[in-house]
Order: sequence, then C-alpha cells, then structure tokens
Amino acid sequence: MNSHRLSPRSIAQFSPKNWLQEGDGLFASSRKVRENWEEHHHKFSEKVADEGKMQFPKSTGEIALLTGLPRASMLLLGYSAEMYFKAGLTKAYVGCAESMFSRDIKRRFGHNFLLMSKELCFPLIQN
Repeated sequence: MNSHRLSPRSIAQFSPKNWLQEGDGLFASSRKVRENWEEHHHKFSEKVADEGKMQFPKSTGEIALLTGLPRASMLLLGYSAEMYFKAGLTKAYVGCAESMFSRDIKRRFGHNFLLMSKELCFPLIQN
C-alpha cells in the first residue's frame, strides 16, 4: 500500500500554509471583536457619565456585550494560537504518513497547547 506522506507541497490539512491562513483569519476576527467591545464599552461609559450615576441598562443585550465580547475575543485568540501550533506540527511531520499526522492531531494533541509546544521544542513558560 502506497501511503501519502507529508511534504512541502502537501495541501489541505497537510499544508502549514492552510493552518497559518486559518490562524490569521481567527486572529483578525479576535481583534475585530475586541474593537467592537472597546466601542461598546466607550459608549456605555459615556452614557453612565452623562446620567451621573450607574443605570442598569434597559436591555440585557448591553450587559451581554460588555461581558461576552472580551470572552469571545479570547476564545478566537486561543483558537488562532492552536492553528499556529498545528502549522508547526505539520512542518515537523514532513516525511511522515498523512494518516499518522491526522491521527496525532486528533487523538494525541487535540487542543493541548502544552503538548504541542513540547513536540515543537517550544516549551511554554509557566510563572
């Protein structure tokens, strides 16, 4: 059986370029969500300052945006970091069977940044 191997010319999930592009898109989305939060926070703060006291917003959506947007931004940021790690793993697996890479990405690494960083010899520093 002739199994396909990762190479610098690999495509789809076997191409580091695709992982990097996905990471870049997620990073840009994270920044945009953060900008939206900053704009909403500024308007909300102005409203509170204009009224001279803290008013509970009439819409629960305003509070949901104040708390939800930063969380969404951080989730997207973490997801983009995962894509960058997986781009590195794709390069580390050059010469290996595509089936091995696919298996390891799902079962061995999953979302484990620490394990991915160790595999890439880029240990995360914990303070």
